[in-house]
Amino acid sequence: MPSGRKKYIVSPRKNLLTNMLISGIIQVPKGKERKNQSMFMTFTHEDPYNHSHKRNRYNTAICSYNCGGFALGTYSWYEPFDESERYDVYEEWDNLEQIAYEISRHDGNESFNRACYFSCIELLTRRFTNHILKDFPNCRVVDELEEIRPDETIVLFRVGVNDFHFVVSFDHKHWFHKCGWDSIEELCEDEIFDYDWSNGRYNGRIVKFAMRG
Repeated sequence: MPSGRKKYIVSPRKNLLTNMLISGIIQVPKGKERKNQSMFMTFTHEDPYNHSHKRNRYNTAICSYNCGGFALGTYSWYEPFDESERYDVYEEWDNLEQIAYEISRHDGNESFNRACYFSCIELLTRRFTNHILKDFPNCRVVDELEEIRPDETIVLFRVGVNDFHFVVSFDHKHWFHKCGWDSIEELCEDEIFDYDWSNGRYNGRIVKFAMRG
């Protein structure tokens, strides 16, 4: 959670959605805004990749889409794997966490563990990249940003020890991202091409996508 957010005492007997509403994690819109934002549930189920372009940041609740949903324009909770793959993906992330723990115990001096860690990260990166390309035929992978045409959106993707993250630039000048259900934030270019993102949370290879439309 971001620092500065108010803390609430929530009854454990209430279900998750109720807890999120009471805590203020989910904001309930009012009036016309509520009517427009309530549409996202239907659109998400009927058109998960937003091919109809009906969902956007103005009619979709901020908590209903993640970094991938924002960067790729689905305005839904996008994950680069199928539901049937979830168990395998999370098992691989568990293995990564164990390797990362072993590295931290030895102050990063175990070259074998480090090589194993980045090998696992790379395998997940390739797996997710192929899935993204399958889900979004209008995306292509490029080696350099200079290969991206002015009418294409730049989407960057990176895998971490137990998560993935997307960053996007619509005008090739300004960079934005969204962490989970939090607000959209602008990033500086130095942060984008740093050794890692979010203080080491994402340290896999950066995959560069050019997205049409």
